[in-house]
Amino acid sequence: IGDHHFFISLDLRETTLSQHINQNNINFEEKFDSIVCSSGEEYIRPLHASTIKGFADCSKTSLDVCIDISCNMSKRKYLKEGSSIVFISSVSAKLASPGLGMYAATRAAIISLGRTLASELYSKGIRVNTITAGAINTPMHERILSSMDGKSMVKYQKSHPLGFGEPSDVASMVVFLLTDMSRWITATTISVDGGYSSIK
Repeated sequence: IGDHHFFISLDLRETTLSQHINQNNINFEEKFDSIVCSSGEEYIRPLHASTIKGFADCSKTSLDVCIDISCNMSKRKYLKEGSSIVFISSVSAKLASPGLGMYAATRAAIISLGRTLASELYSKGIRVNTITAGAINTPMHERILSSMDGKSMVKYQKSHPLGFGEPSDVASMVVFLLTDMSRWITATTISVDGGYSSIK
């Protein structure tokens, strides 16, 4: 919507956003007033069948991107004063589920990273918050459901009192956190999970 948008397309598993900007000498006419970091892929495997490489692969598409934002894109030359950063994590970071050890570890680290970044940027008026999302109807979630048997799927659905969410449910919270409506909120983790983490 609107004009003056600038798009960058790249595979974050192969390079970081900051590396891409520096290597291609990309100059922005204006600084960012908001950054939303929402990336990742499923990694479902019991810990006895997991490996350090598996953790690294899982981390590369989620935690590593947030670290890149925290270490590089949060610099003064990229962000306006009073801007907002939102990280997307998962309820799995707070509640233990079999097979999600590696995935949950990366998502828990994102929460900690967000709080630390908020503590370092508040003096510039920059806010940092994290959303822990529940089960959202996305292609990734469909792949997870396809691996379940009927009994497990029914139990999983019942664990979400308001049912599975839609991308727009998380997007609405993101919009709130990016605007001045949330100007007094930072270093906070907000659950958008249909009641899963509170009523489970």
